[in-house]
Amino acid sequence: MKKIYILNNYCKPVWLILCILALSGCSSTPKPVSGHTDQKIFSTYQKVLNLKEEPLYLFVNKKQQKIGKRVIIHSLFKSGQTEIESDNHGIGYLYFSGKNASTRNSYIAVVGHTDNTGSASRNINISKKRAHEASLFLKEGGVKKLYTYSFGEYLPKYPNTSKVNRALNRRIEILEFDTREDFQQYMNEFYLSPYAIAKKNAANKPPTAKKYPPKRKITYTQEFIGFGGIPYNESKLDLVSIVGDIQKKSSLWSPIKKAHANIIIPESCINDSPPNPVKYKKLKTSKYLPGMNSVTWWSKVNGHAITVGPIAVARKNAEPVEAPIISIYKNYNSDQSLLTYSYPSTVKTYEGEHSILYRIFPEKHKVSLRCIDLVLPKSRESKTTKALKGKIYYHTSKGVRMRDFLPHLN
Repeated sequence: MKKIYILNNYCKPVWLILCILALSGCSSTPKPVSGHTDQKIFSTYQKVLNLKEEPLYLFVNKKQQKIGKRVIIHSLFKSGQTEIESDNHGIGYLYFSGKNASTRNSYIAVVGHTDNTGSASRNINISKKRAHEASLFLKEGGVKKLYTYSFGEYLPKYPNTSKVNRALNRRIEILEFDTREDFQQYMNEFYLSPYAIAKKNAANKPPTAKKYPPKRKITYTQEFIGFGGIPYNESKLDLVSIVGDIQKKSSLWSPIKKAHANIIIPESCINDSPPNPVKYKKLKTSKYLPGMNSVTWWSKVNGHAITVGPIAVARKNAEPVEAPIISIYKNYNSDQSLLTYSYPSTVKTYEGEHSILYRIFPEKHKVSLRCIDLVLPKSRESKTTKALKGKIYYHTSKGVRMRDFLPHLN
């Protein structure tokens, strides 16, 4: 009888996932390597998962002695998520590594880390969920002596001073030890004690503003329009809560979308990760979400008209299939108004049960407009459909400001 891997209230047959990954037809796709050495498994998955392996040492009687190894994984989770997607080759690496480790009866520690984006408590929670998720696949491989740790932002390998460094600090570490004594001593000396010190030092520091990646430097141009907004205040944002639990995207082996509360979404597009370029797709009208079939939404803000379009979102997984353009008409007058500014944009979507969060990012950076958040209904009950919630964020000489933006579709 084949084992069934159960996670988050739905079934994943691990053997099936691994077979599908192996048969995907891509020559660069790692193949299942059950029965191979640790070195073979590591080299098979090294590039696709951005793996790094290093030995672990302790001083015994003033002599350095190797007591285990550590594998660092950087490409296991998508931004903001705490579940491993079922098409991620990390499943294969963890499963087969677990099978090998189980034959040695090793002690395995799974350690989760984040960068310093967001609050410390949020980062601890993210690293905890990610470490637990990774441990489940090791356990499925047969590991018995398995322990998970979460240190959030407190133990960075590099200063969180650049995008590259922050990416390197977002990691999962798999540590393997031969003996319980080595496991306990190493974890206490190099993880638990430094963590306690870092946490104490952070608690003794005076309160500071919430930590986010350095905002992109704006060279102000003449492309500035005042929208009459208020100073940016994340505590006054409720767009994410309106959308509710995010639907996990369906896949070949999990065709039913389910709501998952552990997908972490930044409260505004300002602090969200940049989206990938939108891949254009032309769909049948029935394949689009209602009111999002390559159409334009618009509204006036402080006397200026703003249009966003084409908004094109597929029903399947709420996937954006066309890149919108933000158009601004200064001091709009329906009789005689010319286009003032036009910004080709990229977009990122999050799907809730009844609405989607539609985030728009201008590709042009040297302008005051930062980004736009829209909560759009997934159903259309009348000819005129209005956004459930919306915010426009823009730079001024006094900092970032935000203003309600509720475009409608006529």
